Amino acid sequence: MLIIISLFANFTLREAFIFAIGIAAAMVPQGLPAQVSIALSLAAGRLAKKQALIKQL
Repeated sequence: MLIIISLFANFTLREAFIFAIGIAAAMVPQGLPAQVSIALSLAAGRLAKKQALIKQL
């Protein structure tokens, strides 16, 4: 969608594509890796309480 809007704003296809990639990268929050780590740790704790078989990688 951003590419189409950029093309209507007289960007070249290459500029529109680079703009869309930049916006998509900026939309990822900086704290996402920390949130994923916390969620995985909590899930591992729940699995351990249920005595699930856990294999170390």
